[in-house]
Amino acid sequence: MMRFLFKLLSPRPTFPMDMTESERKVMQDHVVYWTGLRDKGTAIVFGPVLDPKGV
Repeated sequence: MMRFLFKLLSPRPTFPMDMTESERKVMQDHVVYWTGLRDKGTAIVFGPVLDPKGV
């Protein structure tokens, strides 16, 4: 079985704390999309990674 890792790079280190309303909407849509893939068994896991060096 092939596996892939996707890493979303945020536009700035403070992104999770200071998203604009339009950015928040895009991220909410992103979560809905990946939740659907997880529920179908296509994606195994997804979510934010809070690294002290930056998200």
